[in-house]
Amino acid sequence: RVKKLYSINIVYFDLGQGEDYIYHGNTVFRGLHKNDVLQLSKRQQEQFTYKNVGDLFPEYYILRVDGFDAKAVTPLDEWISFLKTGEIPDNFHAKGLAEGRAKGKAEGRAEGLKEGEEKGLKKGKTVL
Repeated sequence: RVKKLYSINIVYFDLGQGEDYIYHGNTVFRGLHKNDVLQLSKRQQEQFTYKNVGDLFPEYYILRVDGFDAKAVTPLDEWISFLKTGEIPDNFHAKGLAEGRAKGKAEGRAEGLKEGEEKGLKKGKTVL
């Protein structure tokens, strides 16, 4: 059983020259002499459910976070926006972000409560 692998690279610098903020690539095995693309046999295609040998190898994504224009349209855009700003607006619904929002709110409440208790004790001791 062959599992598909994905390599996702999140970069916070201006990598290369290009106008987009999401780039996709895959492996293509091309003959050096005949320039043909290495293909799987019919039997291998049935076995692996892929056509080219390169399909068995990882697909690559480069997310250029600094190139994001701050308008999230897709779930991936929502993730990139989060990676850029560290914030999760209430209108974001990408899978996994809600869990992060809930954890962040819980941590914020706990931290706020602790800070409030410390200030209250300090103020109470000053009054006494």
